[in-house]
Amino acid sequence: MRKDKLLRENKIKPIINERTIMEKLDHPFIVKLYWSFQSKTELFFVMDICTGGEMFFHLGKVQKFTEDQARFYFAELLEGLEYIHNLDIVYRDIKPENILVDLDGHVKIADFGLSKIIPKKERSYSFCGSPEYMCPEILMGLGHDHRADIYCIGALLYELVVGFPPHFNQDHNEIYRGIVNNEPEYWGHDLSECLEDFLRRLLEKDPASRYQSVSEIKSHPWL
Repeated sequence: MRKDKLLRENKIKPIINERTIMEKLDHPFIVKLYWSFQSKTELFFVMDICTGGEMFFHLGKVQKFTEDQARFYFAELLEGLEYIHNLDIVYRDIKPENILVDLDGHVKIADFGLSKIIPKKERSYSFCGSPEYMCPEILMGLGHDHRADIYCIGALLYELVVGFPPHFNQDHNEIYRGIVNNEPEYWGHDLSECLEDFLRRLLEKDPASRYQSVSEIKSHPWL
């Protein structure tokens, strides 16, 4: 990464934050940072190579996954997310572009630029994330913790099986309005009752009524 470009785009702080967080991580479903170093003009991260590309690419080719395919990827993501949360790290940017596929077809969570260490019982009030996957509490400025990721991973699962995220719209303001005020559409998408129930629980607007941990999510019959 060229230093002058990072300076111009005001990205030095996020890059340092990303390196600090990635140094802590060692998990089969998370991209590993092996070394970081610098020259006069560039910063270098040496990481896993994921030759399968982004999940976004694979989803685009087939439009949507079967429930069995989605379950396989979702289960691996849950394992990675639980590991991150156990270190008090909140990921905050779950989306198909940030999930890579390795040579063997397993997922690896990448891009920790928006991640933050949020100790238990504390909250962050940052406004961050990608519009389609942001949770209501971030949009409303109510403060968020690890449960923001639980909403985000629900939005991702919805996209994997439906073909587009909940409340999808070309207008970001309409997306935000939908996330805060409306329920996602479930009819007409050929989802099993079990999966629909699971998505409703993940996409619960009130974080206090949402799943409180990844271990709780794992108990749902769809998994």
